[in-house]
Amino acid sequence: MLKKLMYLLIAISFVNCDLSGFSGPGGEEGVGWKFYNYTDIEYTSYKFYVGAVKENNFIATDSIDINTTIYSINTAPEENIYTDLSTGVKRAVSGDGLKKSNGFPDGSWNIDYGKIAEISEEYTFKLKLPDGREKIFIEDKMVFKNEFNIGLSGILQINIKQNIIEFKD
Repeated sequence: MLKKLMYLLIAISFVNCDLSGFSGPGGEEGVGWKFYNYTDIEYTSYKFYVGAVKENNFIATDSIDINTTIYSINTAPEENIYTDLSTGVKRAVSGDGLKKSNGFPDGSWNIDYGKIAEISEEYTFKLKLPDGREKIFIEDKMVFKNEFNIGLSGILQINIKQNIIEFKD
């Protein structure tokens, strides 16, 4: 009972706190990402887009090319491999691509949200892998009213599986 009361008090404190001044990695508007690759394919580069969503269509407003590795389950260092103990499924975690790229010393991409706001108050991201696979996260579009919300951490978490690319739950 005491444990439930503590969780309730913590939840109430989060609801009552003002997060308007919160800075994710790289500042108020910075975004980064972490990949969970369940496949045996390693990617050594990729392209990431951000843009507006208008009438359910994605309109890219900016993009960046990243030339760092998204590890596969076969090539990741041991400390980057995680195995689900109940299913035995392995995944390789990669998340420092921007830190290793020139021009992103703090590990985040500071997006010009003004370009998006001129088109729509809905926005999302697109990932393009070098093997031709791409994903527009249209089903995960976000809506803003004078501020952007990428999540408290400013980190997009992305699953790469054999037949699907998706935001991680």
